[in-house]
Amino acid sequence: MKNRNLLIRVLCLLMTLCMMGAMLASCTAEDENGTGTDAVSGEASGGDDVVTEAVLTDEDGFLLDSIPEDLKINEKFSILGWKESQAQYYRAELGSDVVGNAVYLRNMAVEERLDIELDWSFVDGDWDDRNKYSQQIAATSDAGMAYDAAICYNLVPYVLAVKGLVENLYGTDYIDLTAPWWPAAYMGEALYNDTIYGLVESCAFGTLRQMTGVFFNNDLIEDKNLKSPYDMVAANEWTFDNMMAMLKDTYEDRNSNGTKDANDFYGITTGTTPKIDSWFYGMGYRFSAFDGDGNLELLADDPEIIEYTNRLSEAFKQQDFYPVDSKHAQMFTDERAIMYMTSVVLADSYLKKLDMNYGIVPNPKGSAEQDRYYTHLSNTHDAWCVPVNVESMSNSSAVIECMASESYRKVDPVYYETNLKIRYATDEKLGEMYDLIRDSITFDFFYLFAGSFSVSPLAPLRDCCRKPESNSWSSVWSANSGSWEAEFDNIVTLYGGSIK
Repeated sequence: MKNRNLLIRVLCLLMTLCMMGAMLASCTAEDENGTGTDAVSGEASGGDDVVTEAVLTDEDGFLLDSIPEDLKINEKFSILGWKESQAQYYRAELGSDVVGNAVYLRNMAVEERLDIELDWSFVDGDWDDRNKYSQQIAATSDAGMAYDAAICYNLVPYVLAVKGLVENLYGTDYIDLTAPWWPAAYMGEALYNDTIYGLVESCAFGTLRQMTGVFFNNDLIEDKNLKSPYDMVAANEWTFDNMMAMLKDTYEDRNSNGTKDANDFYGITTGTTPKIDSWFYGMGYRFSAFDGDGNLELLADDPEIIEYTNRLSEAFKQQDFYPVDSKHAQMFTDERAIMYMTSVVLADSYLKKLDMNYGIVPNPKGSAEQDRYYTHLSNTHDAWCVPVNVESMSNSSAVIECMASESYRKVDPVYYETNLKIRYATDEKLGEMYDLIRDSITFDFFYLFAGSFSVSPLAPLRDCCRKPESNSWSSVWSANSGSWEAEFDNIVTLYGGSIK
């Protein structure tokens, strides 16, 4: 390990010299009045009081973690990942991809700082394979061979928690849940009664690229004489109803077959699983919420959810809206859709290769009275957890904190500040919109546990929007309320809490 130290320092220096301007910008963004804004929380950082003695930063202005410099683990550290998204956390070698190189260098920096060797294993572990992933955790823990940490599909830690297979990460030796690399919005939902079973990073590659928003083709907006979505956001007019009214009569039957299909031209397209969840949260709806006393309130029987399914199903029926589970990305990249609701991975996977004048705005509000935008993360981001019977919780907490902290300094500046906001940008508004989308990320306690219910609420909700003639939320709730309430009560009991 020691013989790689020089390589790490040289590579980090080269990357730092190439990205210094963007890296400085990611720490504090100044408005015209000179007041700083925290790049993660979006909260004012204080003008003249930006620098305090309690805050320690590196030479580029990035906050440092509090892991002792002399902490050395001196052994292999085993991590179980999921095959489908291993590139978000693991790269085997340096290459031509600057983001992949940042991930690689982040891992090397962690190895050097803690004197460890990261020992990666990968198994199937997406939504369909969540039980297989759980079985792998259970088998190794029962055999006294527990992985030191697991990085997995974002809903899996809560499947594991219900089964008693992961540790509480609150109050560990080194994880600082107030640090900017742990999103405050996530802590507001996942941390309950001093208990938290999974951790999602603010600055990880997988988190950043799975933020959802509405992409639009600027040239098509101008060709159709439509109002700029940027202007609508600025005027607090960017609502779901206004979006649909704006796109009315933009449909064109380009193959003249009298049927809506993927070869026609539309106002907007989107996937329906799981992207459809982003409309739900963007419009201000939720499955659960905490009241002022810290008790959980179950909202799954709220009439507002019926209102949501009615609004979305009516929108899906309009000619100008084409929700499909195939070809939706191609429709936008082929310029057969003015708008496309999806995750920002579109920019680094497709749009960077095209000569398209595109923009992005948050998912629209449910109404102008909604106090803020809400950004849902697509369900292919990552979450950390620690299996039960782990040999050293102290070591596990140190590595997880170090990984997140190094992502904040090494991955975030490359992917978010340099690539998304500068390298792939086509106009000066994109950076501002990405910041608004990022500052609007939201979570829902009930949703986090969606994979642990005997009948997940996610698929029925989507079906009520896609196929309203045979699915209604009132009938779904009637059929499942007994089991959902009982299972949710058991989940809350894990946290020593109560349901209102």
